[in-house]
Amino acid sequence: MEASRFDLPVMGEEGELLDALAGQGDVLFVQGATGSGKSTQLPQILLQAGYAHAPGVAPSLILVTQPRRVAALALARRVAYEMGSPLPEPRADGGCSWAPDGHVVAYAVRGDGGSYGSSTRILFCTEGVALQMAARDLLLRSVGVLVLDEAHERSINLELLLALGSRAVLLRRRAHEQAPCSVRPLKLVVMSATLCLEQLRDDGRLFPTRALTASPAPPLALALARPPRVVSVPGRQHSVVVHHARSTPSSTERLDALAVRRVVQIATRLPPGAILLFTTGAREVRALVSRIEAAAAGGASRARVADGGAPPALAGGGEDGGLCLGLTDEAKEPVHARSLDEDARALPS
Repeated sequence: MEASRFDLPVMGEEGELLDALAGQGDVLFVQGATGSGKSTQLPQILLQAGYAHAPGVAPSLILVTQPRRVAALALARRVAYEMGSPLPEPRADGGCSWAPDGHVVAYAVRGDGGSYGSSTRILFCTEGVALQMAARDLLLRSVGVLVLDEAHERSINLELLLALGSRAVLLRRRAHEQAPCSVRPLKLVVMSATLCLEQLRDDGRLFPTRALTASPAPPLALALARPPRVVSVPGRQHSVVVHHARSTPSSTERLDALAVRRVVQIATRLPPGAILLFTTGAREVRALVSRIEAAAAGGASRARVADGGAPPALAGGGEDGGLCLGLTDEAKEPVHARSLDEDARALPS
């Protein structure tokens, strides 16, 4: 496990990430490609660097937001597993054997507080939960580092969190300068794979710096002492080849038919493996399941699902509309088919 963690590209940038947040560096932008490990490793790096603890100040949270509840739950389970304290699985009666004071790594989504408690130091939550916390306390006094992940999606909740987080950083810094022993500064980390983070960094309304304010600036002005930094995490672990369709159908029905045809072609012509297909909702998931099963019924001798000799089948995903198809050649070892919901509930192997 440790060896695979240190092979991730983000681990090579650990020193630069921590240097950007050191001292009066209150805002950091992280630009890393998908698969670089930023979502799972950065919270652990921050925890090990002591951002959840400070002398004379109550322990605080490393709060990591995700746009979807499935992602928040899956990341919490993965990070907890890597740290050697896996979250308990739900019991047969629907409950969970949570620790009374919570777990070091926890999640919180709407209607489910998960394993969140007084012992929690890394909390994965949806953007809506983070907004509720900001509504109760604008300064987010219980939070040491606010990590806004998947910033390229630019949802309304994320826009609000960016605005509120930038104000909270300035207000917490001023409170810390007035009473260093009672309040610690808030660190804000914004992460994205594709967003042009330089534009956010240079937005003087969100992140004003003292070098850009009128001179002479008041000693306790609401401005950052240091401009935000952008740290780029290079590359993926595996090469990715992108293929584009020659044309895009104009109607949804024709687009679905093309998706079915492509899935069957991949399953029958390419080496064994899993196919991940994204759709717009649960209804579309169910419709495509039926159509792909029907289309693949004639090719059962070429491909089959992992758990038997039936034609290839798709497992419906959750609210994200994700499908995962596990196919294998008759002569090969089977590939396990999983849905996105199952991946969120199960511990990673």
